[in-house]
Amino acid sequence: MTTAATLHQPPLVRQLLALGLAEPGADDARPAAGPGPSVAERLAPWLAWTDAIALAGALDAAAPAPGTPAQAATARRQAETARATVQRQLAEAIDRDLPAGLAADDLPADASPGRRYRAHQQAMDRRIAPLRAQARRALALQSAALGRIAVLDGLLEQALAARERQLLSALPAWLDRRLQREPAPPQAVTMPLLHAELAHRLQPVDGMLAALQGAAAQEPTP
Repeated sequence: MTTAATLHQPPLVRQLLALGLAEPGADDARPAAGPGPSVAERLAPWLAWTDAIALAGALDAAAPAPGTPAQAATARRQAETARATVQRQLAEAIDRDLPAGLAADDLPADASPGRRYRAHQQAMDRRIAPLRAQARRALALQSAALGRIAVLDGLLEQALAARERQLLSALPAWLDRRLQREPAPPQAVTMPLLHAELAHRLQPVDGMLAALQGAAAQEPTP
């Protein structure tokens, strides 16, 4: 795999490749500017036919009615503040190697790196799911078009959650096996991977907030 191809990978994929958990796929050899599979083609293996029907129905349904400009602005600011707070708290917890929401004695002193990693994943689940729902509510208040995106995000979250959880839940056991086979300072392995996973989990929220900021920038100045 070339260095240039690696640089175009998302942070979590780069970490998995560096640790040997993932292998370069056929797409990695394609120049970054070249054509590739569409979003729909990439999602297809992850979606059941019932999910596809639900998504198609959401696209055909009437968009939810937006809120007032004041409601939309308040919801947008609150979502942005909440995102910054959640990201900061979870990142600080990773740096302390103490999962958010746990006390120092909630995990045994001899807990394996994989067990500690799983506890961080559970903290991300607890904090990011409500944050994502809050971002959807802010979208729905902004405009009918963004409200439709909020509906689609809710359906995609539901459709993809089980597959994503299955893949991410394999990391703790793999980390334990890796560190038993190749001893290394556990935090040097787990911390970069946890930060990359945090960024990955926040991507849907960040995408919705970017849409909100774009909409706000287009609003006429009073």
